[in-house]
Amino acid sequence: MASAERRVIRATSWLVAGRIYAALCALISAWILAQVLELADLGRFAFYVAVIALLKSFGDFGTGQLLVQRTAHDESSIPLELSAARRIRAVTSLVGALLVSLYFWLSGASDPAWLFLAALHPLTYLLELTSTVYKNRVAWAVPVAARTFASTMVLVTVWSLAKGGCTRPAVFLAAQVGCHLIANIGLHLAARKHLTPHPGGPIPWRPLLVAALPLGAAAFCQQAYHHADNFLITRLLTHEDLGLYSIAFRFLSFGIMVALFATTAALPLLSRAHREGELAAAHARYLRPLTLGAGIACGLAYAWCDEVLGLFGPEFPQAVDAMHWMLISCLAIHFGAVNMTSLVACGRTKAVLRIALSGLVLDLGLNFFLLPRLGIEGAGLARAATELFVAGAARIALTRCNVPLNFFSALRSLLLISALFAAGVTLSPHLPLDGVFDSLHGLIDDFTPTHGFSD
Repeated sequence: MASAERRVIRATSWLVAGRIYAALCALISAWILAQVLELADLGRFAFYVAVIALLKSFGDFGTGQLLVQRTAHDESSIPLELSAARRIRAVTSLVGALLVSLYFWLSGASDPAWLFLAALHPLTYLLELTSTVYKNRVAWAVPVAARTFASTMVLVTVWSLAKGGCTRPAVFLAAQVGCHLIANIGLHLAARKHLTPHPGGPIPWRPLLVAALPLGAAAFCQQAYHHADNFLITRLLTHEDLGLYSIAFRFLSFGIMVALFATTAALPLLSRAHREGELAAAHARYLRPLTLGAGIACGLAYAWCDEVLGLFGPEFPQAVDAMHWMLISCLAIHFGAVNMTSLVACGRTKAVLRIALSGLVLDLGLNFFLLPRLGIEGAGLARAATELFVAGAARIALTRCNVPLNFFSALRSLLLISALFAAGVTLSPHLPLDGVFDSLHGLIDDFTPTHGFSD
């Protein structure tokens, strides 16, 4: 096995291990919030999180991925490019924070001061840009340690606030932002010692901004269609519906972690493969294991969605149909993440923008049509359809990057993935997990976030 592949596997292992820990912390935090917040307030918290996610994407403006793409082949170029990226990100983050704060104030949201502090979240990621040096080396141990530290702090903070009787969504949100700020400061201090000295001279922010525009707009569109259902459920249904839906959404975030972080680790290597004319082979090498594994894993999870949601409270299994559709979304994202990352690697940022914008329009249209008719299940169906469209459109666009698409080979792959998913669904009810869920319910019955374990 080539050294580059070993590095990607090692980096992906670090990322997935860290993400599993972070996701478990997030799920426990979500469970605590589900116990201490009213269902409508849980929906408001989910809405705030979606707003901050969009704000973070606007603040990033494509600089993170572009910085890796432009410096993966030459570490000495990082200081100048890093300064330019920080200048762009500082402006976009500040503008975004002011706009979001103004929206919260005009909409009459509770605790606007706490929401303003939370809206400053993207500014904390100015420091995170320094970790580009680790990304280019495909060395993720330190960034994962920072993420692990942040996740631990968030969990401890949420539990402490809950134990103190806090029931204000905005306070929980602002506290989480503070935890990530501390972690990003630590990551910056660890990474900056690996940077070469800044050579001085003018900072080339204008060419970076021009190159980042399509990628930043595409990333914003991707986040917009990823969170559009959160906004539309609030507008077309109720905050209580969003509270139910938000827990199923948490599990989708857990399910896509391998796809997102494997492609994050692979981006610098895919960029090099493109320059060497080997992108087609690299794309196939990363795509197969991700999609095959996702096919069987999503199928095996199908029959247990009701039990999983029931751990959060007796009302949450109402979101089981939406969660079933999210399993299809999860499978599609494993396709789409590799395809979209490969497009970034070969510099097809305008194609990424067109696909993301089309996905956003499709998702909005489907949600407007389906939500009044099917409720939150319609949101899950709209998400699945959008992710399948994005994955397919990205794969077709890759043919312009010398990654040929053979119809019969692609059909065989789709049939194989579908068969693995169907096999997983068939086997799912027969998994010996009843005892596990009984034990978890017993553990939950003996524990409350405000008092701990009962005697």
